[in-house]
Amino acid sequence: MAVLINGNMNEASTRCAEIENVEVEDFIRFCEYAYSGDFTVPTWKQDETPNTPESKADMKWPDEGPAAEEPMVEEPPPPPSGSSDDGWGGVPPENVTKKKKSKTKRLIFSLREIFENRTYQVDGENPRSKVQGRLKPYTNDTVDQDFAPVFLAYARLYTFAHFRAIEPLKALTLQKLHSTLKGFKLYHKRVGDIVKLAEYAYTTEDLPGRGDDGTIDSLRQLVVEYIVCEINTIGICKEFVELMEDGGEFVGDFWRIMRLYNTFV
Repeated sequence: MAVLINGNMNEASTRCAEIENVEVEDFIRFCEYAYSGDFTVPTWKQDETPNTPESKADMKWPDEGPAAEEPMVEEPPPPPSGSSDDGWGGVPPENVTKKKKSKTKRLIFSLREIFENRTYQVDGENPRSKVQGRLKPYTNDTVDQDFAPVFLAYARLYTFAHFRAIEPLKALTLQKLHSTLKGFKLYHKRVGDIVKLAEYAYTTEDLPGRGDDGTIDSLRQLVVEYIVCEINTIGICKEFVELMEDGGEFVGDFWRIMRLYNTFV
């Protein structure tokens, strides 16, 4: 900007520089960051749509009829005394089901642990870090608090910083978005807020696509990891199904992280 205004370009004579691909409020946040070392994002807005019960029975896939009742499954008879599994169709050990459930819990915990412990900034005893420490991320308390404006403000500022190679600002936006997601209470009604964040991350033209070696942008990585961690809630909502049906790189990244996460046993 200094070169544009003080150099030999037209902007220097007109005293005006046009900056494309940025919203006014996002540029104001950038200026706030430049002068204070941190920035503020808009608060959540009130969602006026009627509430629906927070239960799986009320979550339906697109064009799905009434939720079907769980089929009755007869328990197999107990194995005869002294019998064992021969590995070829014999009676399975009674602890197989318990092992499978335990494995699932370990898998979910492993990815959750990775997500929870991600760090994008290096702490330091400098004035800027002290300013940042005073500005805590927002958290939600009720189902009617729409957090899409908060998530998108972080994502747009990250994109602005990425496009202009402002690495400290990129790290700060990711750190604050990560902290906000960690404290976010994911009601079923709020799954749409997360989907809007994912849609932005995968539709903006200012973020790079997947690399030849399979690496993905840090914002996309953060969003997809969160979705996989919360798939038991997000996966049964129609907004997520519609996102998957749109295809694109999101589906590939989602599946790759799902496979990776299933290797942590």
